[in-house]
Amino acid sequence: MVRETENSMALAFTLAEVLITLAVIGIVAALTLPSFIEKYQEKILITKLKKFYSELAFAHNMNIANEKTGFTSEDLLEYFKTYKICEHTYEGCADNTYVNVKNGRANWGKTDSFASTSNYAILQNGMILRYFSWGNTCSNDAGTGALSNVCSEFSIDINGSQKPNQLGKDVFYFYVTQKGIVPFGTKEETRYPFETACALQSGTSCAAWVLENENFDYFKCDDLSWNGKKTCE
Repeated sequence: MVRETENSMALAFTLAEVLITLAVIGIVAALTLPSFIEKYQEKILITKLKKFYSELAFAHNMNIANEKTGFTSEDLLEYFKTYKICEHTYEGCADNTYVNVKNGRANWGKTDSFASTSNYAILQNGMILRYFSWGNTCSNDAGTGALSNVCSEFSIDINGSQKPNQLGKDVFYFYVTQKGIVPFGTKEETRYPFETACALQSGTSCAAWVLENENFDYFKCDDLSWNGKKTCE
């Protein structure tokens, strides 16, 4: 019996060994946890973006079902549950600290060239919309296919007033066309192509990339393209 006790004691960990093991676990956690949190937060933003895209597409379909001939932003906004609308101003709905993905220059609010012509709205789910129409003719050209007949435009801050308030991170753009909703930055886009207006410049044309590829890798590398790399890894 004594021998068994002595053998079991010999197999036990010392305090020093336990502390070393805990230290190693702590180091591994410190190295991997930030990456895990970042990916989790990105998943949340992607899910919210997809939800809004679906709701905007539904509004477009309802507009057609109700036999409305116009495709203005105001027409589609009728199908959203709004908390507050701010016409021709961001004040009261949004702030003026929205920044570009790369250079940090403010893009919404006082420095936004569309500030005096855009309307803003806070949805009941907390998202913030910026919207304006280009007239009822739907004759604006932003690319090929459906983008040859653009009617109006939506911008969405998918987590509302929460940070980072950054284009390409929580702020995304969509075209309203006669044929449907088209996120900025598709392969057919010529006005603001993804390769220049998302990955390298403002962050305006990142919506299509995130919706299709489900990543924000344009923050990590500059050589992504529709015809090439879809991820930095």
